[in-house]
Amino acid sequence: MSLTLLVAGALFVSGCGDDKKDEVSKPAVNNSLPRVYETPDGKVDLGDGETVTLETPEGTHLLMNERLPDDFPKDFPILEGAKIQTSSVQPKKDSVLQTTRYFIALGAAEVFEKYLGALPAVGYKLGEQKRVDDGPAGFDASVMFQGEGDKSKESGQVVVSINKEQVQVSITFTTMK
Repeated sequence: MSLTLLVAGALFVSGCGDDKKDEVSKPAVNNSLPRVYETPDGKVDLGDGETVTLETPEGTHLLMNERLPDDFPKDFPILEGAKIQTSSVQPKKDSVLQTTRYFIALGAAEVFEKYLGALPAVGYKLGEQKRVDDGPAGFDASVMFQGEGDKSKESGQVVVSINKEQVQVSITFTTMK
């Protein structure tokens, strides 16, 4: 299944963004090619070029451009001005893994500090933190988080880094079943 997901991801990601700052190129939809493929591991639906769906015995995997998954927690902090690039939903046996990547026009250190304040404000306990202000890209930081109370089945990591001179935020969010 992972090979199939990688192939689907490669097809999807090949149309996600280019070298132009703050712009997203959309994948071209070629109507002469099949949009749905049957594989031994499941069915891949390339959809409209905005969302790729992979149906497997584990559940429905989604890869999408420029938006959050529909069931992404509404109160999870996504900073104002975020330009969502890609998101995914991957069901597992005992959990659901969601990932999101976005760019934002703020300083990397400022973004990281905002997350250090915003996560506890919405019910997440901060865990391990790493921060490098003078690394190869100039800045790289991460913070692990764990939900408390009614969010106790939620956990993940926020990574803030520099990507082609843009501040990139990558969120990995796990919900236990």
